[in-house]
Amino acid sequence: TRFSPRPGTKAAASGKAVPGGKAKDRSREITELRFRIALEMNEGWVGRGVRALATEPGKKGSTLLRTEEYRQIVVPEELELGSFYDVTVTDATRTYLIGERRCTL
Repeated sequence: TRFSPRPGTKAAASGKAVPGGKAKDRSREITELRFRIALEMNEGWVGRGVRALATEPGKKGSTLLRTEEYRQIVVPEELELGSFYDVTVTDATRTYLIGERRCTL
């Protein structure tokens, strides 16, 4: 929510609302910060090997998997849903990881 009054706070008691344009600017700034932090955190996963569960089909023949930490990994191939796969994280975006299935011998 965009800076709505919270009962019991000084801001709510003041009766003054943040002007719409300023609230929108603040919201945009916080959203940008959130995505910047998320990308940095996701980039820390690049190069890691993880075990992940195939949970749903993705776009263009890909599959969405979830790690034990519930991070989303997109693998560019169709995998059997409900199965676990060993995956290497190869790239990161601000909202999900990208991986490749590791072949096991």
